Amino acid sequence: MDAELKELIESNQAENRKQFGELRTEMRTLNEDMRTLNEETREVLRSEMWSMADALRGELRTVNEETRDVLRGEMRILADDLRGEFRRELKTATGEMRRHFDIVAEGLRGDMKLIGEGRFDAARVGHLEEKVDGIDVRVTRLEKKRR
Repeated sequence: MDAELKELIESNQAENRKQFGELRTEMRTLNEDMRTLNEETREVLRSEMWSMADALRGELRTVNEETRDVLRGEMRILADDLRGEFRRELKTATGEMRRHFDIVAEGLRGDMKLIGEGRFDAARVGHLEEKVDGIDVRVTRLEKKRR
């Protein structure tokens, strides 16, 4: 019986080796299939990721352009408002300066009348020169503002 048992054991071992070899081959095939599947999955995910990134870039560009347009519009409105306020202030300031000059000019007319009649003194003439110089400075400033 030893020979039969030995033969049975050898037969069993041979069968086990054969099955082990088949399992090893099958596992290698599965391993290769898994590697291929992993690589394909990586490529698909990369592709989707780049596609999503491109879509996101497009959306960001659109949002940036829309934001830029809104801000430009608001800046135009603010600039127009500021220009209007500046014009109103300038008109007011110009009107006030004109009234002031009219008052000063009226005083100068009276002083010049005195000079024409020969009734003046040196202190009064010096005072008139200071007034004329002051008016000259103000007129120069107004002319610069209008430019």
